Amino acid sequence: MDVSLIVATVDRVDETRRLLDSLSRQTFPGRFEVIVVDQNPDDRLVELVATYGRQFPIRHVRQERRLLSRARNAGLAAASGDLIGFPDDDCVYEPTTLNAVAAFFRNHPDQAGVIGNVLGLDGDDTVMLMGAAPGPGPVDQALAWEVGMTAAFFIRGAAAQQLRFDERIGPGTWWGCGEDVDFMLRGLDRGARVYYQPGIVVRHPRRIDTHTAMQLVRRYFSYARGTGYLMGKRRFALKTVAGSVVEPLCKLGWFVRRRHWKDLPSLPVVAVGRLIGYLGYWTLALVRPRNDADSNPDRPPGD
Repeated sequence: MDVSLIVATVDRVDETRRLLDSLSRQTFPGRFEVIVVDQNPDDRLVELVATYGRQFPIRHVRQERRLLSRARNAGLAAASGDLIGFPDDDCVYEPTTLNAVAAFFRNHPDQAGVIGNVLGLDGDDTVMLMGAAPGPGPVDQALAWEVGMTAAFFIRGAAAQQLRFDERIGPGTWWGCGEDVDFMLRGLDRGARVYYQPGIVVRHPRRIDTHTAMQLVRRYFSYARGTGYLMGKRRFALKTVAGSVVEPLCKLGWFVRRRHWKDLPSLPVVAVGRLIGYLGYWTLALVRPRNDADSNPDRPPGD
């Protein structure tokens, strides 16, 4: 199985180097390519791409606008692998990550995708889940909201090429999150089968180690607006939205027990952001032409 790894990156050189270095240490015997979608305004990645390009194939795609969904769509257009992954530019693959992914798909020909677990760079703490990781099992619409982490998501190329990321949401837009869960949910809508396998591990820095409390507040507020927007897009009932708004406040004890003090100021901000995002979707839906509000992000450009 050939694998295409789409890395959208901006403002990160050392982190991208660390990722590429981890890829150079893969024990995977098959072929893999890396598609670096470079959103930097200069040539800061040229030498890095050339260096690692001598170890495995790298395609260097340039993009002017800083928009994660558009960058990943550009990567999808360039990808040719039987399997496709979307590592964050600051994550790290374990030496056996691609081996584990390929083995999963060989052993589960009925599955279109698999989601692994994202752990810290050191230790076994989950870094993208608000709670303990669930056990392995099929991913339904509800579980996708909990474990839909693009950094550890792998999908068969044939299924991926039927989808595109919604460029109205995600980092680079006001609605700074949700493009990954939205992508997975639309795959499930099409009948794709996805499995959660926490034994597949990708590592990622903990935000509380790399951000100040104020930076976390700004980041989580942006993420929460995107989550709320996606709840509107998915036509969530008001009762469900209300539960999602209250949820961060109910997680207070979980963060206190783990002494994640820097996360605490973000909890009320997340609650407010989700409400703003949900109301924002419906406000825009009322003022935009219907064919724009409900446009199909899976339609390739030019169709």
